[in-house]
Amino acid sequence: MHVLEGYREVCDSLVVMLRKMRKARKPLSIGIVQPIFHGMIKKSKILQKGPRGFTITRKWTYQFMKQYMNWSFKMAATTTSKLLPNWSKERCNMAY
Repeated sequence: MHVLEGYREVCDSLVVMLRKMRKARKPLSIGIVQPIFHGMIKKSKILQKGPRGFTITRKWTYQFMKQYMNWSFKMAATTTSKLLPNWSKERCNMAY
């Protein structure tokens, strides 16, 4: 988070915007938050692209959310994530 240390107003505006979205019960997935961060930081014109620049990665977004808001993202639970490690063998056993 050292990149935004001198830009407290940018951090505060990101936090305020996310809290408003959460209060309005808007979905806040990493795919939604990351582009919002990118747009707001780009609009502030404090960072530049290039070798000395800064990229808003998923990891950076996760770290920002944890440090400034004490939030974390839940891992999505899907049917495939609940399969047993030996599902292929079990599938054959069930077929017999």
